Amino acid sequence: MVTQVPTNLDDTLIYSNTSVTVDALGGDDSISTGSGADTLKGGLGNDTYVFNLGDGHDILWGNSKSRQHNIVNNRNNLENYKGVA
Repeated sequence: MVTQVPTNLDDTLIYSNTSVTVDALGGDDSISTGSGADTLKGGLGNDTYVFNLGDGHDILWGNSKSRQHNIVNNRNNLENYKGVA
């Protein structure tokens, strides 16, 4: 379920537990997905990717022209997970 369709503005995008490909376009976006294997493309802007325990295996694509991307884990620091540096 998409709570908001991506635009070139600042968006909050929340998806359900299916596998999705998200192209967030421009703006400073917050992107949260469920347990599926997702592909997340932040686009331009300062984007935040929000993860929870059990959210699946996701691929993140930043844009080389973007200023900053933030990765947030609501339960623990990502450093605690195997394979995440």
